[in-house]
Amino acid sequence: MGGRDPSELPSVGVLDMLAILGLTTTAPTLVAELDAFEQEHDLVVPTSLRALVTKHRVEQVIHDAHPTQPVLLRPADWLVERRGRDHAIRFLAPRTGEHAWWTVFPPGATDAQVFLSSHRRCKPTQRIADSLPFFLHDITSTGHAVR
Repeated sequence: MGGRDPSELPSVGVLDMLAILGLTTTAPTLVAELDAFEQEHDLVVPTSLRALVTKHRVEQVIHDAHPTQPVLLRPADWLVERRGRDHAIRFLAPRTGEHAWWTVFPPGATDAQVFLSSHRRCKPTQRIADSLPFFLHDITSTGHAVR
């Protein structure tokens, strides 16, 4: 994370996340990919994740926004785990190293927590943000992004 406590900021929502990342245009092909993923896995991803992964240029923007320049995975490449009643989706992979970032959410959620795993294929173990928009907004706005 960028290092700030969530209490230091006003609530960060989907529109704040998209604004700081400069993502405005939805890509129909990415919407279709996500729709197919949801149907295949019989789940609905949170609004925050859908809003992010269906935007034009999202892969490059995420690469540039995070200090380790991760790869935003396409829905077809997501790994899905069940954690009790919650779903966990590996959505970011490292360019180097073995860790990965996961969204974790219950059915019907509008947002997801962000977790880290120590190895690409391991299950998520360490919660690093209570909200996907907060995670991305914090990284981008604290100067930890690649410029």
